[in-house]
Amino acid sequence: MRIILSQEDQILAEMELKPEKEYILGRSADSDIHLPQSFISRKHGRIYYQEGQWWYQDLREEIQGSGKLPQKISEENKIIVEGDIALMSDLH
Repeated sequence: MRIILSQEDQILAEMELKPEKEYILGRSADSDIHLPQSFISRKHGRIYYQEGQWWYQDLREEIQGSGKLPQKISEENKIIVEGDIALMSDLH
């Protein structure tokens, strides 16, 4: 699956994902998907493949205790990562 992270009309990152790997999205330099914006946490979220479906899970501490469930990643679903940064997929 290919993902696109954008802010308004600007593409911040594009990446081809492999089902056997989990991807960390964040401000930390060792993140798999690096977003340098100051409002992004060092380990902001993760993208993973489970039971035939791609998922995005928010890893921020204030979200972890809120009961917010991981979100399905699909071509129809635009996920707001933070503010105006969105995660979209191209499953082709």
